[in-house]
Amino acid sequence: MQKENLMDNKSQHPGADLERLIKDYGYTQREFSSKINIAYSLLNNIIKGNRNINLNIALSLEAAGYGTAEKWMIRQMQHSLSIAKQDSNVIKINESIRTWNQLQDKLPFKFLKGH
Repeated sequence: MQKENLMDNKSQHPGADLERLIKDYGYTQREFSSKINIAYSLLNNIIKGNRNINLNIALSLEAAGYGTAEKWMIRQMQHSLSIAKQDSNVIKINESIRTWNQLQDKLPFKFLKGH
């Protein structure tokens, strides 16, 4: 298995990629957490999808030879964006912004501001 070829499913939490990587290399979670110098509980929470991969973890994964930090951060960002785009509050706010922008294109801003 290539270490770099881990980022397939954009909506899946990158912890699933870590879990596959750990299994493919025959590590336990405790062994792997020691290898990349993070707490076992943090690694376990990432694998469960309860915590995100941050920059320090991405850099540790890169230092250990498990893909570039950029790829891990992109993977986390893609997942976070996917979740945010499904959030009903985010959807509602973005619809309001779009509506406001459409109105601004049709009516002078001074008119909207004064009413």
